[in-house]
Amino acid sequence: METTPVKPPIAFLDDDSGAVTVDWVVLTAAIMGLGLLVVGPVAFGTDSLATKVSSSFSGNSISITLPTHSN
Repeated sequence: METTPVKPPIAFLDDDSGAVTVDWVVLTAAIMGLGLLVVGPVAFGTDSLATKVSSSFSGNSISITLPTHSN
């Protein structure tokens, strides 16, 4: 079994190789949060608009009069 050398505490504090991962996690969480904030109102707003349009058209009838040609 091979052992790895232990870094002194000062070397551990100076090592910032994992800091990039933390930055990406925070950035990804922020993007997901903003996405959810935008999707919620849009989804409920379109449902409400569709209901209003449907109720507006439900009582109306459409009739088309075609022109007649006389020769």
